[in-house]
Amino acid sequence: MKKDETNYIDKNIEEIKEDEKIIRIKFKNQEKDKIELYENEFELCEFNNICMQNGTMEKIIFKDTVFQQCNFSNTKFRECSFIRCKFNNCKISGCDFAENGIYNITITDTNASYINLSMAILEKVTFKDTILKNSYFQETKLKNIEFN
Repeated sequence: MKKDETNYIDKNIEEIKEDEKIIRIKFKNQEKDKIELYENEFELCEFNNICMQNGTMEKIIFKDTVFQQCNFSNTKFRECSFIRCKFNNCKISGCDFAENGIYNITITDTNASYINLSMAILEKVTFKDTILKNSYFQETKLKNIEFN
């Protein structure tokens, strides 16, 4: 791990341990398909040009985290929470966010087709220039949602 100019530490995704709390870490230019992460918390982190397709993330909390040019296609997010996060120019098509808590999120220029948000809670979420073709919102609790 090494420090960069913004006081973030660079880290390899494969170094993440179960139940680890990760603060101020920058993940960049990495690929790890079919990853399985359990009971982690990411706070003030950055994911830049990360490819983690067809994975499973369970009981993960993302707080104040930015995802830039990431590909999480067909990843299952089980019992996860996203709080004050940003997705910019990402691919989350086919992701399963069922029963997740999603609060104060901005999703911009992102391919979110075929995502499953069934029985999730979405509060203060903005979808800007985002593709939501064939996405599922069955029994989803929505509050202050904006589609641009």
